[in-house]
Amino acid sequence: MLDPFAGSGSTGIAAVGLGRIFLGFEIRRDYCDIAVKRFEDFLQERENFFEF
Repeated sequence: MLDPFAGSGSTGIAAVGLGRIFLGFEIRRDYCDIAVKRFEDFLQERENFFEF
């Protein structure tokens, strides 16, 4: 999935959650920082969820 206006990463997180490859672009550094943090949190939550 390609998102040329990735913003805070909501579309990317949904795509990754559904097993899709995601590529997003954003020109604002603050939105990039937010998106990276959200991706890290999402991946950690997913890892914790599947640990038994």
